[in-house]
Amino acid sequence: MSNNRAIDKEAMYKKIMPTAAQKERVNELNEETTIGSSNQKPSYFQPKILVNLAELAVKERLNEALNRFKSCECDRCIKDIMAIAVNALPPKYVVRSEQDIAIELLKYEGDVIGALVNAVIKVKNNQRH
Repeated sequence: MSNNRAIDKEAMYKKIMPTAAQKERVNELNEETTIGSSNQKPSYFQPKILVNLAELAVKERLNEALNRFKSCECDRCIKDIMAIAVNALPPKYVVRSEQDIAIELLKYEGDVIGALVNAVIKVKNNQRH
């Protein structure tokens, strides 16, 4: 069964593009790291963790994409969307403190949004339940 409905990818992409509020969040995070750094331990004293930024960024934006596209939120569809989106992105493993990871994630938002849009469309058109 093929779905002949035309999907406007541009309109879907615009639905989850970063807004001015999100850009303000980036500025706040940058200010917190520069201003608050005098009150906190230097980053070399903070515990470091190994993390794949691609996977973490997809997890962070997944619920927003599901809500905006009114996609199925069953466990299987969520895992399919996650797998497709993460596989579409190059792996980006880093060793950073938790505070530094938040800043790093903001650099990859555009790529993550594109991967999520494609994954949601693919799963929505070919649900496995």
